[in-house]
Amino acid sequence: MKPPIDWNDLDPETLRRILVELRVAVDDVDGVVLDMFTRKRRRSLGRAQHKQLYREARKTLLQILEHLIPPPPPPSAGAAASH
Repeated sequence: MKPPIDWNDLDPETLRRILVELRVAVDDVDGVVLDMFTRKRRRSLGRAQHKQLYREARKTLLQILEHLIPPPPPPSAGAAASH
C-alpha cells in the first residue's frame, strides 16, 4: 500500500496519474456491473469472472482512496490528559 499523499507537496502530474487510476477502476466496476445486468445469453463474462473482476476493481478503488485520505492528526497533549 502506498503512503498517504502529502497534499502540500502534490504536483499536477501525480494528481493526474491518481485520477487516471481512479477512472480506470471505476470503469472496471462499471463494465462488470453492466455485464452482470445483461441478459444471460448476451453476457461476456460468467458469474465467477464477475465476482473476481468486481473484487479486484473494488480493492483497487479502496487502495486509491486510502492513498488519498490524509492520516489523522496526532492527539494533542491536553486532550489525552483530560480523559
